[in-house]
Amino acid sequence: MEHTPEPWELDRSGKYFSKPVIRHNGRVIAILPDNGVAIGEPWQSRAREEDAANAVLLLKAPKLLKGLTNLLAADLALRSQYGLQSAIANNVRQLIAEVEAKDVATGQ
Repeated sequence: MEHTPEPWELDRSGKYFSKPVIRHNGRVIAILPDNGVAIGEPWQSRAREEDAANAVLLLKAPKLLKGLTNLLAADLALRSQYGLQSAIANNVRQLIAEVEAKDVATGQ
């Protein structure tokens, strides 16, 4: 199964959901926690900053996956062209498999 394609957007408007959501073409793909809604306590401000950082990471996940895939392709091209050995490909392949929830050995 493929992940939802880009673009992803963060919606904190509260217009449709009481919590922040990540949406694609209007469809909700993730509901995020909204810690620190109340104001006044220092931990609430830090929690809200952490929520925002987590949202950014989630929003960038498709770009990170695409970057890893491109890195793997470039590494494989260099290895085949110059006969180089690289640990990069194995590490990147493992990361991609984890993101796509696939078995590295079988690719499924």
